[in-house]
Amino acid sequence: MAVVGSPKHPLSGPGSMRTAALRTDATNYKFNPQMPLRVYLKICVDMLNRAQDEFQAGNVNAAYMYYFRYVDLVTNKLARHPHCMAGASQVGHETYIHRQEYLQLVKLELPCVMRIVEDLQRKIDVAHEKSQLSLAKNIAKTKQHAQAQGTFKLPSNFNENKFNQSLSFLNNSAIETITPKQEAKVGSNSASNSKTASATADDKALIYPELPQLNTASY
Repeated sequence: MAVVGSPKHPLSGPGSMRTAALRTDATNYKFNPQMPLRVYLKICVDMLNRAQDEFQAGNVNAAYMYYFRYVDLVTNKLARHPHCMAGASQVGHETYIHRQEYLQLVKLELPCVMRIVEDLQRKIDVAHEKSQLSLAKNIAKTKQHAQAQGTFKLPSNFNENKFNQSLSFLNNSAIETITPKQEAKVGSNSASNSKTASATADDKALIYPELPQLNTASY
């Protein structure tokens, strides 16, 4: 739908981002000044019925939008309608009656609807503020929990230098693999050679880094 430009609205005061978005939606409708005034008067009645139905159903945001659209239509669009701006001598009898109905609507019905809109806006703004505060608290709790989970203290008996030395030795050590042929050759060697190989293997045994010793264990 095309957004029709309009001057400052009588209910365009400060509000939350939520009510501001609802007001934008409420004023996003087509208006045809060539359409007879009587048609728009019927639209006003239908719009109020829709707003009241939404409110009774608990859809406060939708009710606010339809009430606000009614106010915008009556005060901003229909005030510029040719049938409302023309003099009494320039319109027919039927159109004149419709214009009088419009003036009665502005005098008696519009003030009540504007009060409803203001009341709904306060309700929506309060609910939105509570929702934002609740969201902020949940984010803060989640952040604190994540920080608590990420905090880890090493035991007092942990030697970091020794751990780094062991880790460096592990990284620099090579793991030798023995092929089946080499394994058979080793098996045919003399006992002395076996001892030598065993000693060599012991010399090259991997030294795993010293892990932190927990003060209390669960196993």
